[in-house]
Amino acid sequence: MAKDMSVANELRTLYSSSMGADNNSNYVFASASAEGYISSEVPLSPDLCGDTAVMVRKNLLVNSYLVRHDGGTNELYLSVREGDEMSKPIKIPDVVPTYSFSKNGADVALDMNTAHDIAAFDWNGDGYADYLLSFCTTAADGEVYTRLLLIDGKSLYEKSKNSSAEAPKYYYVNGGGTAIGVNSGSLASYITYRMALGDFDGDGRAEAAVYFSRITDDIYR
Repeated sequence: MAKDMSVANELRTLYSSSMGADNNSNYVFASASAEGYISSEVPLSPDLCGDTAVMVRKNLLVNSYLVRHDGGTNELYLSVREGDEMSKPIKIPDVVPTYSFSKNGADVALDMNTAHDIAAFDWNGDGYADYLLSFCTTAADGEVYTRLLLIDGKSLYEKSKNSSAEAPKYYYVNGGGTAIGVNSGSLASYITYRMALGDFDGDGRAEAAVYFSRITDDIYR
């Protein structure tokens, strides 16, 4: 069972069985949460304030789940909590997160939430927070790459309300990704991948600062 990491109440959980991940070989191996929002127009009386409407934000909690399917294809799911209601898991199509990488014939897991994060901001200005996710994928040559995936908040919210709606829109911010070079060196290895948002250049729009570290016996980045 994958817990909502922002809420301590045991009743506020999302069962991994709803993502086909409910046994030792198929399970959620990393998860993260971000507080987003939607905006809606509320009509006002012009006699009271001179305006006829105002945009009001409503907070959401978006959880991301990296799901391992042993012998199958790993998957990325998101869920949207609005008030006390949580949506069914929403699969992001054609996104395959990496569970582990191989070093000297042994597998090193990218679990325990060390190589996965999510952040929220309305980058396209449509009134819905968008969601930037970090995780790793594996190329055909076996090399592991860090990826930044931006998911459109409006289409994600619409999918959370209507399961027959189109899949959420998304694109990779860093193209094919950045190789992290974990296929050589000693077995002792540890990878972390974290993000923070802020208006670093003063243009009124948030940028994402990405922290990445790779630790082996003799390397720290």
